[in-house]
Amino acid sequence: MKDKIIQAGKQIKGNLLNILPHILGPLSLSKENRISIELNKNEITICNLKSKKKEIIKLINEKFEFSKSDTTFEKNYQQYVDKILEIVKREKLEKKEVNLLIPSSAVTVKTINMPLMNDGELSSQIRTPDFWSQFTDLPAEGIEEMLDGLALSYQILNKDKKENMMEVLFTYVDSQGNEIKNQILKSSGLNPTVFEPKCLAITNLIMLTQKMKRNDEFLFLVYGDTENYLIHRTSNKFSLTENKLTRADITLLKQLEKMPDGSGPFWDELYDRFLSNIKPTIDEIIESPDNKIKNLFIFSEMDENKNFIKGIQDKFENLQLKNISIAPSFLNDELTIHKSKKNKVTNKSNTKKENVESIKVNQSFFDNKVIKLDKKLDEILEKNKNKNILAFSIGGALRFLNPYGTTEPLNCNYKINLHSKNNLIVNNRKILIENYFLQFSTYFLLVLFGSILALKTPVYFKNQVTVSEYSKIIKTHDSLYAEIAVVSGMKKKIEVDKKIAAIILSRKDEYLDLIDQTIQLVPEGVMLDSIDYIKGKHVMFKGKAASDLDINLFLVNLREQIGKPELKNLGRVIVPLNSEIISQDKTQGQKNIYAGNGSDSKIPSTELKTFEIKLISNPVCVPSLSTLVIRISPAPRNAIFFT
Repeated sequence: MKDKIIQAGKQIKGNLLNILPHILGPLSLSKENRISIELNKNEITICNLKSKKKEIIKLINEKFEFSKSDTTFEKNYQQYVDKILEIVKREKLEKKEVNLLIPSSAVTVKTINMPLMNDGELSSQIRTPDFWSQFTDLPAEGIEEMLDGLALSYQILNKDKKENMMEVLFTYVDSQGNEIKNQILKSSGLNPTVFEPKCLAITNLIMLTQKMKRNDEFLFLVYGDTENYLIHRTSNKFSLTENKLTRADITLLKQLEKMPDGSGPFWDELYDRFLSNIKPTIDEIIESPDNKIKNLFIFSEMDENKNFIKGIQDKFENLQLKNISIAPSFLNDELTIHKSKKNKVTNKSNTKKENVESIKVNQSFFDNKVIKLDKKLDEILEKNKNKNILAFSIGGALRFLNPYGTTEPLNCNYKINLHSKNNLIVNNRKILIENYFLQFSTYFLLVLFGSILALKTPVYFKNQVTVSEYSKIIKTHDSLYAEIAVVSGMKKKIEVDKKIAAIILSRKDEYLDLIDQTIQLVPEGVMLDSIDYIKGKHVMFKGKAASDLDINLFLVNLREQIGKPELKNLGRVIVPLNSEIISQDKTQGQKNIYAGNGSDSKIPSTELKTFEIKLISNPVCVPSLSTLVIRISPAPRNAIFFT
């Protein structure tokens, strides 16, 4: 019964643990009121996205003006705080939770194939130098010191239980580099809880707005003043190839868009330098046998990139370029390129004919209407000459802290948090939500109880009269039930006694034969106090003897006639002569009295040997009793009685 109760308790606990996340998860999401912020040395961008309505209601981009030439965050700490405070109060963003965007250049992104582990094992392993020396190309020396200053985060992309392997996306960043930004935001009345790399924010945005599925594979090129890399994404892999551009080439890319035409040897050299780091990677991917990629998505921090798109299209014969912009279609000039397409046409002369197809390249993040844009923001975008830099903030605004892993209104594929205190923030959020749930539940139960009490009180008093009439009947019933229980107990005892008696009677001849045989083996100098039959395992003889010789003679008789005797205990006792000899039975707690002759005066005493002999045999025993004790009077030897 106890085991069943424990098992039921465990089952109830397990059901609660399975149910609670489904309740607390949506509750936690409803309490998250957050914005995304990208904080650079010369400007700040903010996005406020209402996830339920899937609508962007605020897009802010403002420059910083410093009195000092040094624009570091440390030197201009208070000016950053003052400026952000001004924006926060003006836009009514006080006490908002913040998703802070981290430059991709400061973040290391790795996909590692490793043995299958659970979250607990993986969390403990990633903080050990052995793990990083085994699965990365980091030097063994200095890993431990490096890990102390890193903010680490990971996401399991795929598990292969058959191979006992898994693909894990690891990201890490120097935590000290972001701490100053964290303090600036806190001092501005905001609460930073998520630190997200910009490369993952923009990837989440393009996957969501282009309606890509979890298993979709694609190539994504990002370039501009700060973000320059190629992303190759599959269901179980995320690779980032850095595209190293000089400041001179970045300046030329901006100048290119001011030219009427981007063709010619000079610009071709620029295109070749741009593609030198990433073209081999792209070629390797599209030339693989299982390649299914048809498009190369391009996003630029620069609003103008028509000439660049036209200039590099011919570099990719098997890929169609898709330029993604933040500007809505009505603000975005249509970009069409003319791509040569060779078709084999069979005619009389068997010649090849070259066709030209016109392809529309420009797309907007808002074309598929997955995310809406508040109408009042159209004017802001139209006036802003640097619209595309806001895209990273939009991607960052998609994120939730989401400690319970609940499905989100705008679900992100990549959920990395490089906040150095991420685990603490998540645990605190769970405690907060659970406390809120308990408070709400308590309040609800109190209201419910009060309502029931108000409705049922008149009924209660009415029923009290009826209850009092039945009280006498209940007492009579209880009395009769108690008598029945007593009689039932007596009946059960009688039935047990009958069974025992039946067993004893059926075996009485065997018991008498055994007792008679034992008496014949007892020498004259031996006096037995008891014979114990222990569940058919052995027989225990307890008694006294005049000498060791008598005990040995008894042992010989037992060995020859019955079984294998073993002397267990040997002692001595002082016994008065011509008086009563009293022995204490240790098993039953009773006294055996051996009548002697004499008076109550002082009588000389003698020393007797005490012994216990264990006999290994095949004795007859009572199956339903643990022990049958047979007591034998020492004088005369044939006086035997049962207890």
